[in-house]
Amino acid sequence: MIDLSILQEKLLKTRSKPKNLVHSPDLVSLLIDLAKKQPNKIAYRFLEDGETESDVITYKQLDQKARAIASYLQREGIGAGDRALLLYPSGIDFMASFLGTLYAGVIAVPATLPRKREKTSRLDAIAQNCQPKLVLSTSSLLPNLKQKLEENAYFKQIKWVATDWVSDKIASKWQQPEINEDTIAFLQYTSGSTGNPKGVTVSHKNLLYNEEMIKTAFSHTNKT
Repeated sequence: MIDLSILQEKLLKTRSKPKNLVHSPDLVSLLIDLAKKQPNKIAYRFLEDGETESDVITYKQLDQKARAIASYLQREGIGAGDRALLLYPSGIDFMASFLGTLYAGVIAVPATLPRKREKTSRLDAIAQNCQPKLVLSTSSLLPNLKQKLEENAYFKQIKWVATDWVSDKIASKWQQPEINEDTIAFLQYTSGSTGNPKGVTVSHKNLLYNEEMIKTAFSHTNKT
């Protein structure tokens, strides 16, 4: 299962320290506020091997990418309550896609990429359970994933999107949906090692509360 804690931690550890940042009821409002107040501050730094920095993104850039992806989803008629299956390695593409779904009011369903010779039964079960309207991934991974997963008839009838091909130019077309603390942000599935994977709904309130607890436990500060 993809670990969302790094994303949550980076967005939330600045939350209560700067006096000019307001309390945000949801993750979308929080990132929008940070992009306005601290546009050039690094939101996420990716260490490819755990040590070597390979990519960084500011709050403003992350907000723009999320708006662009959300705008694309809205243009395709994907909106509030619909589910999107996210298949990414760790990195900025995943962060942008996850936030892009939230910006559209779409429920994200992050899942672990299948290994080369691994059966797709877990992903098949997740898809059958949550009924996603589309699969989001990267242009480099999408062809092989599509070939592998389309052995299941369900994956043949849904849309596949490489989000790194979505132009930032359409970010201005984004229409902010109605989102509050009780809106479902994503579905978290169990490993499925002892049976079919079970999904748990996680709201924006759950997400923010969980990270406040992590921030307190690890004494995080506003320093990067």
